[in-house]
Amino acid sequence: MPRGSATTPIRLVIASFPPTCQAAVALGASILLPLFRELLQSILSVNLTLVSLAQNEEVKNLTAASINHNEEVKRSAPGPRSSWFLHS
Repeated sequence: MPRGSATTPIRLVIASFPPTCQAAVALGASILLPLFRELLQSILSVNLTLVSLAQNEEVKNLTAASINHNEEVKRSAPGPRSSWFLHS
């Protein structure tokens, strides 16, 4: 059956049910869809939290590297009484 067709196999199956069963299927869908949406929202929220934690860890690592680099530059830079400072 072509994709996007209005008569999908599941609709044909549901259409063959008695009306009371069709109502039960519709009710089940109306109950399950919001739960499924809530589940997806929770999954996205957890994913966003994990991404944020990874980014925070990376920023922490970059900050530590920057501090270490600045300390190294301070140690290797000539002091104010050096000849480099006096002659520049």
